[in-house]
Amino acid sequence: MPVSFRDVEVTVDDGGNGHEVGYLLSGRTSEGVKFIAMELLVPMPVKPITSFLDDMKARPGAVVSEVAHEKDTDRETLSFRFEDGKSGAYMRLIRLPEVGYSQTIEYPLAAREQATALQPEFFASFRIAPRK
Repeated sequence: MPVSFRDVEVTVDDGGNGHEVGYLLSGRTSEGVKFIAMELLVPMPVKPITSFLDDMKARPGAVVSEVAHEKDTDRETLSFRFEDGKSGAYMRLIRLPEVGYSQTIEYPLAAREQATALQPEFFASFRIAPRK
């Protein structure tokens, strides 16, 4: 993480089948650029990863750009930039068969340049470590 962060365990209601536990790292710059990295189990049945992109496009005033979608046997990745009239975000979703990861940089429009400069290094820093 390019900033000081907090490490949180998150419990998410999975829509009636119980609760899923995930893990979240979150930090913010003094300019309001927020960095988030999250791990969650992939709920069944699995919605297409692109459905998240469709949800973002449907938001009022949404502009989605820089879309990249890759898929191989065991890994699917979707990344894009989102902006509305108030704020923006760089998002990267990584889905493996049983677990999903997300990296997000949220920013006020006034801090877009800082977020854009930090995005490549933040996304490139992500590594999936073997579970112990």
